[in-house]
Amino acid sequence: MVNVYFLDTSALVKRYIVETGTPWVQTITNPAAQNILLISRLTCVEISGAISRRKRESTLTPKQAAQLKLVFQDHCKTQYQIVELNLHITDLASTLCDRQSLRAYDAVQLSSALTVQPIIQEQPNTTFTFLSADDRLICAARTRWVTGRCQEMESRCRCWGRAIASLKETLLRLDDWNQYFSRRLVHA
Repeated sequence: MVNVYFLDTSALVKRYIVETGTPWVQTITNPAAQNILLISRLTCVEISGAISRRKRESTLTPKQAAQLKLVFQDHCKTQYQIVELNLHITDLASTLCDRQSLRAYDAVQLSSALTVQPIIQEQPNTTFTFLSADDRLICAARTRWVTGRCQEMESRCRCWGRAIASLKETLLRLDDWNQYFSRRLVHA
C-alpha cells in the first residue's frame, strides 16, 4: 500500500515547531515510513513565515530559526513533492472561498489537494489523506470528498479532522510513482 499525504501548513509546521500533534506528524513524515508527502508551493512561504514569527516572538532563537529554515528547505528538495500553483488551482481556490467561506490561503491548500487527488486516484493500491489542523478547512474538505473522519491522534491531543479519499487497487513501486507523478504535475 502506498500512502500519500497532502499536508497543509497547519499540519506540516508541527514537524518543525513543537505543538500539539508534533509526534504524530513526525511519524508520518519520517522517511522510514516511505510515505509520499505532498505540499503546496504556498506551504514553502507559510512555513518560513511561521518560523520567522516564532523568532520575532522569541520562542525561537535566531540560530534555531535559521537551522529550521535550512532543514525545511532541504526537506522541500528531498522529501516533498511540491504541487505548483497554476490557473486551475487558483480558479478552484476562488470558487472555494466563495462556496466554503475559506480564507484565501486555505482555499489554495484545499484546491491543490483536490487537483492532485484524481491523479493519485488512478494509481493502484494507493491511499490519499489530506491533513490539516484547521477545523474550518477540514469541514470544507469533508464536503468535497465522499468520506471523512475525525481521528484522535494521541490521548492528549485535540481531535484532528482528516478528510480521506480511500483508493483501492494494487501496489505501485515508489520509484514508478514518483516518475509518474512528476510527469502528471507538469501537464496538470
